Amino acid sequence: MAESNIFKIYFEHYGGFGAVVRSSYFRASLPLTLALFPAWILPGWWEIVFQIIPNLLGFSLGGFAIWLAFGGERFSRFIAGGKEGKTSPYMEATSNFVHFILLQLAAIVGALACQVWYIPIENANSFVELIPAEVQLVIGWLTLTAYAFSFWLFVYALLSTIPATLTLFRGARWFDMYASHLDENKNDKEGF
Repeated sequence: MAESNIFKIYFEHYGGFGAVVRSSYFRASLPLTLALFPAWILPGWWEIVFQIIPNLLGFSLGGFAIWLAFGGERFSRFIAGGKEGKTSPYMEATSNFVHFILLQLAAIVGALACQVWYIPIENANSFVELIPAEVQLVIGWLTLTAYAFSFWLFVYALLSTIPATLTLFRGARWFDMYASHLDENKNDKEGF
């Protein structure tokens, strides 16, 4: 299966662009990024991302592994296999984790790009004299836009910790309901 197809399948199960835009975590990340502008307006902010996201990524991959093994094969089969045109609970939860992990990777890439393309003032002075003031202004705005966008990816990835954690909780709740259902059926068969 081509990689573009698997991304398309993940995104469809996630709910597409509409699910992203309707997400309260997506919407909260925008004003939060603006409110935190002192953190990202100056160079060096990417160190925060490099300190936090790798640990979060470890949590995410661990949580994803737990989810995939959660409750055993019978439980996974029970919540898998959505009806025609509907995403199963299993694929919905799985796509939530994939989304969370991809956001974290995007945050690392964005921060890395900002770090790599940053030129310290002392190294740029000789070039600055050669660049017209209008171009310097455009470069300044593009830099701030890149910083804002990359920091927004970081904030969105952080806020997405909440739905990823709730996905695990929801899975635990489904398993609890499933186990209760099995116990009830067992008691009914035994005549209790």
